[in-house]
Amino acid sequence: MIENKKNYEYTRELFMRERAYYRIPGVNVFFHLKIRGQIQENQMKLGIKAVQARHVLLRCKIIEDEQFNPYFTTESCGEIELKSIILKESNDWFGIMAKESITPFEFDKRPLIRFILGTKKDISNETEILIVCHHCICDGLSLGFLTRDLMQSLAIPPHPLEILAPPAGINIHSIPEEIKPQRLLALLIKKMNKKWQTQRIQFDQEDFRNLFDGFARKYNPSIIYCQVPKDITKKIIRRSKKEGITINTVILTAIQFASSQIQRERKKSLREVTMAVGGRHILQGNLKETFGFHAISLKAKFRYENKKDFWDNARIFHRILQKKYDPQNLLSVMKTSIKINPEIADAMPYKILSSTVPSGYSRYEKLSSFGKRKDLFSKFIKKSITKSLGAHLILTNIGNLDFQVHYGDLELEEISFIPPPSDAFEKILGVVTFNGKMNLCLRFSESNVNRSIIKDILNLAVVKLAE
Repeated sequence: MIENKKNYEYTRELFMRERAYYRIPGVNVFFHLKIRGQIQENQMKLGIKAVQARHVLLRCKIIEDEQFNPYFTTESCGEIELKSIILKESNDWFGIMAKESITPFEFDKRPLIRFILGTKKDISNETEILIVCHHCICDGLSLGFLTRDLMQSLAIPPHPLEILAPPAGINIHSIPEEIKPQRLLALLIKKMNKKWQTQRIQFDQEDFRNLFDGFARKYNPSIIYCQVPKDITKKIIRRSKKEGITINTVILTAIQFASSQIQRERKKSLREVTMAVGGRHILQGNLKETFGFHAISLKAKFRYENKKDFWDNARIFHRILQKKYDPQNLLSVMKTSIKINPEIADAMPYKILSSTVPSGYSRYEKLSSFGKRKDLFSKFIKKSITKSLGAHLILTNIGNLDFQVHYGDLELEEISFIPPPSDAFEKILGVVTFNGKMNLCLRFSESNVNRSIIKDILNLAVVKLAE
């Protein structure tokens, strides 16, 4: 049910940060919901329509102009895809997520999100929902707001939803004016933009299909899931508040401890970590509960000292991270990077992943040649990738979603957040706390690291948190 306003038409070019993710294969983000109560397919369709009306990007497809510049548009946009399935057991979701990770969206036909409604054959009062969304239109917190809005719309009677204005996103207008760009990076970008004009190359839908298929054949995404019980979650939160330390710091310290114990031979490479930070508190414009991409990354170096106890290590790491939270530090690279020629942002996935395209594919010659090309752009990519690969872990903690549990006859029991896979990081950890329980999902590629190692790290980290 929608409150007061009519749907509005919307068209705009993708912002640079959105465009940077647009053509990267496999950047699908997941929310998994466990619900007590029955949800019919028709009821689900009405709920989806309600959240679509509230959040404009859920009514948009992406079209490209003659120069392959991408635009969001509501014009002639198809319906959001909804699948209904019968689950044999809860573990079915891991296989479904792995498949959905390498299933592309129909960018030019329908919105970049799909829903899977799962029911169990012999249990009528349990429903599970998987939300699959492309990272260029959302961050983790956006999916949290969407979950609450969807549950309110599925309730009988449904809760009225107000239609929101378009999200501010990350662009030159939402970054505060006082943020100063990085001079050296600005000079490099200016030089690279100039060089690009003499070595320009553009990519179309067929190029992307080749790249995505090649990536899907090679990449083997895996997931390990762990739930921290209510009593332990409460204990972690209580101790963190007492110490004046963020939950992010505590989780990162636990993973650093476990990695240092199980991957002893890699002590040097375990120092650097990356964390996704919500940008809503430092960006300007319409941000509060909008559905869009507002995430910023933060990098830090920290080595776990085994001679000190866990909380001493956490206090040291907290001080390191606090210095990194300064808006100038978080947004200066972002503000500078906006000046990159958008075609270069389009080209980055092709430069990085061209080697995954098999020789028999229609665009193999073009993509292989571009991947091997030596130029200033290649040096920039190599430096960027080297920096990313320095971090063994990226954490996205959505935090405590303080939403209601009951929606009419429905009870939202659990929420899990599964971040997108990435070959740039060995471990990709997604965390969300809801209904008193902290859920952790660790993603990795078995071509990069053995599953038993990742499982041991996550188990040891949780044991440490429970002490």
